This record gives sequence, C-alpha cells and structure tokens, in this order.
Amino acid sequence: MHSTRSTRRPARLLAGAAVVAVVVVLVVAELLARAVVGARVASAVERSSVLSGQEVSDLHVGFGPWPVLPWLVVGRVRSVTVGADQVTWQGVPVGVEVHLADLQLHGTPAAARTSVRVTVPGEGLAGLVEQVLDESDPSAAPGPFGDATWSVRDGMLVAQAQVARRGISLPVEVAVVVSAADGALQLRPAAVTVAGLVLDVSAVAGTDGPLAALAETRTLTPDLPGDLTLTSAAVVGDRLVLEAQQTTSDRG
Repeated sequence: MHSTRSTRRPARLLAGAAVVAVVVVLVVAELLARAVVGARVASAVERSSVLSGQEVSDLHVGFGPWPVLPWLVVGRVRSVTVGADQVTWQGVPVGVEVHLADLQLHGTPAAARTSVRVTVPGEGLAGLVEQVLDESDPSAAPGPFGDATWSVRDGMLVAQAQVARRGISLPVEVAVVVSAADGALQLRPAAVTVAGLVLDVSAVAGTDGPLAALAETRTLTPDLPGDLTLTSAAVVGDRLVLEAQQTTSDRG
C-alpha cells in the first residue's frame, strides 16, 4: 500500500511539471508572437499612406486581451490598434490612433478596413484651423476667423477676433459646434458675442458687412493622408477629436 502511494507521487509531480512547462512555453510563445506581429504591424503602419510623410514618435501596438499566437498561425489578425502619442499633422502635434480590422499578415501587412482617430490638443487648435481654412479655399477671403484665437469651452470651439464696424474695431467671440458631413468638417456658429453683448445668431446673419460673416456655417475639407474620409468630428473635453475611415484595401 505504501509502495503504491510512493509511486503515484512522482507521477503526479511529473504531470504537474509538464503542465507548468506547457504553460510557460505557451506564455513565452505568446509574448514572442506579440513582439513579432507588433513590430511588423507598427512598421507597416508607419510606412502606410495613413502616416506617410508625417513626423511620427514611437508607435505602440495594442491587441486587446485576446491571444495573438493563433492569429500568427493563420496569418490574419481580426483587430489591432496602433497608437502614437505625438504625430505632426498640418504642422500641429496631435495624437493618432489607427484601428486595423481584418489585418492580413502574409507579405506586407494590409488591412481590409482602417479607421483613424486624431486628437488635437487645445493648444494646437489655432494652427490646425488656420491651416485647414487656408487649404480649403486659398483664394477665398479669410473673414473674421482668419486671425482668430481658438480655444475649447463647453463642448464647442470658441473663436475670438476683432471685427471692424463703421471704423470701430469690435471684439467678437463665436462659439462653434463642430461636426462632420459628407467627408467635410463643419463649423456652425451657436452663439455670437459682440463687444460683450450676446446676440441671436439668426439676427447677426441678417445684418450686412463683416458681422454677418460671424453667423456663417463654414464647410472645410481637411487634407487627410491617403484615401481617408472624415466621418466624425467633435469636441471632447479640452480637445478636438476627428475620426476618419479608409474603406479600400492596400492589398495587392
């Protein structure tokens, strides 16, 4: 009886050791798979049309809680996110997050669908809006927004500028609702303040001269890289968040 128990203990120890060894091997293989796939994906995204020509800081790749090893075996990743905390776009440092869906790993990694989220900090708004205004229609008069100071307040962009009215320079402030429609960025005035007096937007639109321009909805087309199409725009906290999508594939 004692001999039988003594024989079982080493067998159980060996079985336990084998299980631990298998787990360790799988964990190491998973870490290696994440490193290999992550490096390939980051390199492909940095060379892709989405980030081509942009000044990019270190990229970080996120796979979520799912194991990567089976994806590496089949050569396809269902979903992966590549982020960069600081990318220079339109001359402004922004945060970029690239989400790749149905990513083919064989050859050069290529996704069936790519979506991009650009986060513009408050201090970069003025430079970005000015650049977009200039690129949307360089021949058009800049209007009151041309030399405006931009900030974020209560979920809206706020432009502060000076407008000449009958020889008098008046301080104006326009709170603008940001949205996206048909691939373009829309800036719709929601509140207008002239010399400290809050005016009805429709009433301002009915005036003549430079004041009327304060109430105009502006439709701008940002110069997005690759074949990205703007799908949404909103002010979140103290930042402007733009989202775009690339529905075509770079697969050859």
